[in-house]
Amino acid sequence: MSKSDCYVRYAIEPRPIVDFTESFESEIDNFGFNLLGTPLKPEGVIAESDMLLSCGQWADYIIGGISPESIDDPNIFQAEMGWATYLGITYIMFAPFLKEGSFSTIKEIEKDEKKEKEKDTEKEKENEKKQRQTKSIRQKNFDYARMINSVLQSTTSSDFLLPFRISDESSWNKWNETRLMAESYSALYPALILDSGKVHTKFLDTWRGENVKALIIPSDLFESLPSTKEGSETEKSYQLPKGIVELIKYFMSKDVDIILRQCGGHTIHEDLHSQFQYLKAIELNLPKLSEWELAFKGCQDILQDPLQPLKDNLESSSYQVFEDDTIKYELYEQAVYKALVDFSKLRQKQNPKVKLEESPIVVMVVGSGRGGIVRRCILASHNSKVPIKLYAIEKNPSAVITLRNNKWEYDHEVIVIDTDMRVWNPPERCDIMVSELLGSFGDNELSPECLDGAQKILKEDGISIPCEYNSFLCPVSTPRLYNELNENKKKLKNFETPYVVKFGKYKYLSDVQKCFTFVHPLPKESIKQNNSHNNRSKSFHFVISKDALIHGFAAFFDTILYKDVKLSINPIDHTPQMASWFPIYFPIQKPILVKAGDYLNATMWRCTSNDLKRVFYEWTVTYPVILPIHNVNGRSSFIGL
Repeated sequence: MSKSDCYVRYAIEPRPIVDFTESFESEIDNFGFNLLGTPLKPEGVIAESDMLLSCGQWADYIIGGISPESIDDPNIFQAEMGWATYLGITYIMFAPFLKEGSFSTIKEIEKDEKKEKEKDTEKEKENEKKQRQTKSIRQKNFDYARMINSVLQSTTSSDFLLPFRISDESSWNKWNETRLMAESYSALYPALILDSGKVHTKFLDTWRGENVKALIIPSDLFESLPSTKEGSETEKSYQLPKGIVELIKYFMSKDVDIILRQCGGHTIHEDLHSQFQYLKAIELNLPKLSEWELAFKGCQDILQDPLQPLKDNLESSSYQVFEDDTIKYELYEQAVYKALVDFSKLRQKQNPKVKLEESPIVVMVVGSGRGGIVRRCILASHNSKVPIKLYAIEKNPSAVITLRNNKWEYDHEVIVIDTDMRVWNPPERCDIMVSELLGSFGDNELSPECLDGAQKILKEDGISIPCEYNSFLCPVSTPRLYNELNENKKKLKNFETPYVVKFGKYKYLSDVQKCFTFVHPLPKESIKQNNSHNNRSKSFHFVISKDALIHGFAAFFDTILYKDVKLSINPIDHTPQMASWFPIYFPIQKPILVKAGDYLNATMWRCTSNDLKRVFYEWTVTYPVILPIHNVNGRSSFIGL
């Protein structure tokens, strides 16, 4: 049987261990399960049977279920958690919170009470009773959340599931309250319960971006299909409503665990087995990922420090990653091709008697690495039939060795210059200056400073490729990344450092807005010795699109290489299958709860240190709350000049 491109584990619950009395692992595998959910009852059959499994099997195969009775009785809760610890269970599911009715906060209850006083006495008494019940239920839920938090603070080796009904509009608010009370503990995950009679796809956006660990599918959601053969005793067939299937597909693509919850009279040997086969068929029929998607699936939600190629010399493996992105290099080739054609026409118009072969167009690749862009310049020259004199300028001594030993296409001569582009005094100036210095935020690898310094090698009427780049920003909800930063001891530095990241579980919460713009070449008089011309500031006014918790800002860039040749990682017009750059994540120290339609005001600065040795970003939020300015004076993160 073929495999899907996703990593989905399957579980069945609730099942007592004694259902599997022979070879536990082989029986589990025969039914196609990876995990088994079982109740954590210190008394009864499980207590008498803990030696049925090895310690490793308890840890690797079992989801321990905390009983609903534990919500009302802390003694039961403590006993069941103690039993889980004794068994060494590392995957625990808490009982779901009690349903609180239509009230989501005490403030709303009190507001409703005030309105009810205007109604007749009989209705008033009835509503007062309901309100008291709601308050009582809410208090029980708060007490239960406290018990959960006490466990989280004392346990480091388990993952915990907290189940919520996906169709309950108050579920996300309850989840958000609980995780905030638990200080965004990274091992506490929401598990979503599908329930019948609902159109589930409209609730998907509420949970998009949350670090959902499991999807719980009650067995009674399945519809039994009539047998194709009259009187046949073959295994039953099942299906799920289309809306539920689409929801399952989404979560399977995010590698969540699928838990089939036994309901009614379904038996493990018949109905549940068929239902599992149906779910596995859904997984196997998911659209195959492209080579590009597969290559980066394992990179999602991994925080990386941005490269600093000006301060540090890159390794060969970094250049290899750049060079593997053929889309980017094809577009660079297109830009150089068009610039050569335009420049040759202009040259011939200005000096019709001078042949291009006698006076080729001078092209200089600044920061040429191992020569990826250099090769594309050669190809552009060959295809356009415009001869060029080609220089490759590189400060990395190891990359220079590669440049000097490369065998170039069409035996084209390349003049290799081993120096920093900012200090080189060329024997001649170039017509076209080509660079590949852009970072995920456009300017964050100091392209402005590098190209300002190198501008002296470009003729007055010369062309810079790229000629313009813009950065962009939008608020993002990404609890998984926030939790990772929050757990590290160096919290201030963590939240004041921008990270390159391929977002996996996230939500963009507003339209993407333009941040900073840089153009090249600049008029000479615009370039200041103290680099103040490259400082920037921008304030933003975002309109929030979804209820969420904001954890920072996602940042992107686009660039105009030449005329209509453009590269972009802006989600609005991302260059298809281009993989050289992931977005940047600017975290904030304290998450901000927002509702759809709320406003969020923020400010971003690009600054140069007084000693002219560092460039850094500062950022803050000024509405609906005021946060401290992050990374003041570049105290936690900077780019070295």
